[in-house]
Amino acid sequence: MAARIALLRGFLSCPSKSVSRNIHSTAPVSFDQDWRYSRGISRNPNASGPLTDNRDFSFVDGRPTPLGKGQKRRIVLNQLRAEKILQSVKEMDFAVERFQQITKQTEEQRKSIVEGRLKAKGHHALKKKTDSS
Repeated sequence: MAARIALLRGFLSCPSKSVSRNIHSTAPVSFDQDWRYSRGISRNPNASGPLTDNRDFSFVDGRPTPLGKGQKRRIVLNQLRAEKILQSVKEMDFAVERFQQITKQTEEQRKSIVEGRLKAKGHHALKKKTDSS
């Protein structure tokens, strides 16, 4: 055991015998990403396509085949996304309508304040009273 430790110490102290490992963990992730991005393809080639979207088999008599596990998961995810989108659209419509109502109310308040400040005086006021009665 002591001889082995002495041998390792001598090996590690020798400058000509350097031990180095080149470990690259990002190569598979970045492989072909620029090419896929430039063509508008998804990052994961297995995310969509005929092999993942179509059925695994078909019956000879034409019966529908059961959905696969991944297909069910994608359908549920798409339904959840659609619900979120619809909810967001409804919220945006409500916000736009509410903003329009608030601006209309503030404009009406501003007009009523201006009309209350500017009152006809003198002979103009008398004309309006005689015209209205």
